[in-house]
Amino acid sequence: MPLVSPELRAPVIELMRVMREHHLAGGGEVALLDLVAVLGFRLDDQTRELLRGRGALRLVPYGAEAAEPGDPAGDGAGEFSNVGAPVEIVCYITLPVLGRQPLKITVPERLAGDYLALESSWMLRFDAEASLNAALRLPLARIRRRLEKVTATPQRVDVDVEGREFDQVILLEVPGAP
Repeated sequence: MPLVSPELRAPVIELMRVMREHHLAGGGEVALLDLVAVLGFRLDDQTRELLRGRGALRLVPYGAEAAEPGDPAGDGAGEFSNVGAPVEIVCYITLPVLGRQPLKITVPERLAGDYLALESSWMLRFDAEASLNAALRLPLARIRRRLEKVTATPQRVDVDVEGREFDQVILLEVPGAP
């Protein structure tokens, strides 16, 4: 069942604009905090500070190293990376039957992958060994999954997690609203 969060629409659109702008400029940086904030988690001040301290994702369009300065990379594709001290944060998710449960998210020493920054959407696909990881402790099991991909448009954010059981759809508009 999708999560409806119209309050995330403006930050998602702003992230889309910034990513595209940096891409066309030949590269740039996006705050890791801005990315995690649009994944639908409620972040307390301490968590925000930890993520701020981790720094930014560096965006580099494919072929940027060989391009002339200022040449736009028109296809929107590139790679991202972030290196820093590992960070662990706790967010809460609501599960059917079990209710609100703590979800431990680990930001490893290195985050990396591919991105796509278009005018009307953005996507981050994480490398398997350089991805956010989540751990959920249930009464009879402990589940660990890694973030594979995040895709966003002005209408929704799709969060694809390893396996299918924890994939998330976040609607940025209230269904049926004008």
